[in-house]
This record gives sequence, structure tokens and C-alpha cells, in this order.
Amino acid sequence: MTARTIEALKQEYEALNEQRIKAETEFESANKNLKTLQAQATDEFGTSDADELKKMLKKMEAENEQQRSEYQDLLDKINGELKSVEEATSVSDSAEG
Repeated sequence: MTARTIEALKQEYEALNEQRIKAETEFESANKNLKTLQAQATDEFGTSDADELKKMLKKMEAENEQQRSEYQDLLDKINGELKSVEEATSVSDSAEG
């Protein structure tokens, strides 16, 4: 190991100290942000537990898919009925003509 001057060691210490301060500041900021998001999740969903939130998300996605499917079925039924009415109207118009 090569001997470094006291000045070089001080510079290295200062650089490392600045990195430590920056890391601590970022950690505190992230922790504050986490607490804010946990409080928001608790307010909106009744929990901030990640596993519970994942379960809730899966349930919501399943419910949304069910509703989308029912809506699509309803629209398909309406389209089928409209085609029947159009065909009946077309046939009656042809018979009258």
C-alpha cells in the first residue's frame, strides 16, 4: 500500500463524507415518500401491505374483466337484435315495393 499525504487523505475523507451525506439525504427523502404513499394506500384501500394490495389488484382486475365481458356480450346482443330489425325492415320494404 502506498503512503498518501495527509492532504490526499483529507480530500478522500471529504469526498466520502459528501457521499454519506447525500446517501442519508436520499434515504430520508425516500423514507418520507414511502410513509406518504403508505398513508395514501391506507386511506384509499384500507391497507398499505404490499401483498394485500396485490390481492386487491388481482380481484379488481378480475372484476373489471368480468364487467368488460358482460358489456361486450350485451353489445353483441344489441347488435344482433339491430341486424334482425334491419333485416325485417328490409324484407318488409322489399315486399311493399
